[in-house]
Parts: sequence; structure tokens; C-alpha cells
Amino acid sequence: MSDYEVFELGDVVLQSGLTLRQAKLAYKTYGKLAALRDNALASARGVELAYLSAFDEIEQALTA
Repeated sequence: MSDYEVFELGDVVLQSGLTLRQAKLAYKTYGKLAALRDNALASARGVELAYLSAFDEIEQALTA
């Protein structure tokens, strides 16, 4: 059992037209959502940002 949840996004089409097949989003929640639903915060972690940066470089090379 992991300490996070995974949401299956399916195939995600990027603005460039490339498709991320069977994409997944891992997330973790803390506390409770307020009745007004105004206390949510989303944060990207460094590993994911590094991956996205590398993916951008690959995408640019493929479209050059």
C-alpha cells in the first residue's frame, strides 16, 4: 500500500499534438476540504518538473 492515490487520466493529448498514452496522476491529500472548497492547493514536485523539462527537449527535437 502506498501513501498516495493514483488517478488514471487515460490518453492525454498535448498542445503539440503528441499523446501521453495511459497517463496517470499521483496525488496525496492532507486535512479536509472546507465547506466553501477554498482551501485546496496543488503543488508539483521537482522530479515531475525535471521530467517535463526533459520531455519538452525531446518534443522540440522531434519537431525540428
